[in-house]
Amino acid sequence: MDIPTYPYANYLREGFDGQHGFTFWRLERAAYEAAHPTPTSRSYRALVLENEYLRLVILPEIGGRVYRCVFKPTRQEIFYQNAVLKPSRWGPLPGDQNWWLAAGGMEWALPVHEHGYEFGIPWEATVQREDGAVTVIVRDSQAQDRVRAEIAITLRAGQAAFTVRPRLINPTGQVQTVQFWLNAMLTLGSSSITGDTEFVLPTTQVVVHSTSDAALPGEHQTMTWPIYAGRDMSWYDNWHAPLGVFSLDTEQGFVGAYNHTTDLGVARVFPPEIARGAKLFAFGSEFRDTAQYTDDGSKYFELWGGPCATFWPEDATTLAPGASLEWTEHWQPFAGLGGLDYANTAAALSLRRDPGDGTAHLGVATITQRSGTVTLLLDDQVLFASAATIAPDTPFRVDVPLPASITPHSKLTLRCVDAAGDIVAEFTQEPYQ
Repeated sequence: MDIPTYPYANYLREGFDGQHGFTFWRLERAAYEAAHPTPTSRSYRALVLENEYLRLVILPEIGGRVYRCVFKPTRQEIFYQNAVLKPSRWGPLPGDQNWWLAAGGMEWALPVHEHGYEFGIPWEATVQREDGAVTVIVRDSQAQDRVRAEIAITLRAGQAAFTVRPRLINPTGQVQTVQFWLNAMLTLGSSSITGDTEFVLPTTQVVVHSTSDAALPGEHQTMTWPIYAGRDMSWYDNWHAPLGVFSLDTEQGFVGAYNHTTDLGVARVFPPEIARGAKLFAFGSEFRDTAQYTDDGSKYFELWGGPCATFWPEDATTLAPGASLEWTEHWQPFAGLGGLDYANTAAALSLRRDPGDGTAHLGVATITQRSGTVTLLLDDQVLFASAATIAPDTPFRVDVPLPASITPHSKLTLRCVDAAGDIVAEFTQEPYQ
């Protein structure tokens, strides 16, 4: 596929990180900017995975990233799509050597924080086919003298989800300490993030990585989530300046977001006992320096995940000599739910109450077609039940009147069971609000 690309590659010079044993590329920015660069169209090899519900595009030459994910029932892009490849000033290197491509899609950050060293270099890619599934495995190298990474991206027939299986390998005879993160740049169906994008972190506290919002706590400090000082930070409309936060509680094993303008959402479902890290970043409405990374003024947000709790050294991952670390997580787009309150590897649920009309708004999206029953319980008593056949292109959505007797101490439970009576997904809103 063709992408307008600035000529940054002509100004990259090799460097070496002796601590991690990694070669990296630094940008001679002064010379690059003195040349008054402009973008020209460049063709990149693209690997396409497609089933009934999703279309994935992987670009091995740009860090092996998953560049596109189209949710076919609504023909919407999940990821941010930058109009150009342009070297920003962000990244792990000092001063004018620093650069990073806000290309969009999902990238792999190794061996250090802040996007790592390998976001813009070619990765090896191999394709594996099995009955009902296709997997692309991208590898950063075959090196034997440092930690290396391979990522298996799998799309299965009949599923509106793809899996990502990172594997970190330490082939050396020494203990190695690294940071590894995957980073998804998202807009959820729009060219730029919208004000009514809702961030879903099932935690009561986050720790600030960085921010330029003086009304919020500073680096390393905790803040309540989602409400802080009267601001509901789960809504992008309340973000004024750049902010990055790490979730302090990831035990529920999912995070996500929902764009209420496009009615499109995504959930990351992961094993918290291995991949405990969950970070959220967004620019805020008052950020104006978009020319650092794009030419069209667009903005996006980032959902990060990995085995490290934060970017700080004390939370880095340690691999013993010859050891490896791997896990599998699911990325699930869905549409037409009206929000996101819970997700697992089978379904996403939304349970909202409109305080103005005393109505509960229910939504259920499954990653495969399922028949069963959707139930709403009030204080463990059935208030509503309906047989339903649910599929990624036909989510279940209904409004249920609530009795006048409901109190602030009542609890609501949304439950989806399959035809055999087994629970597919369940969410309890407690206390009722």
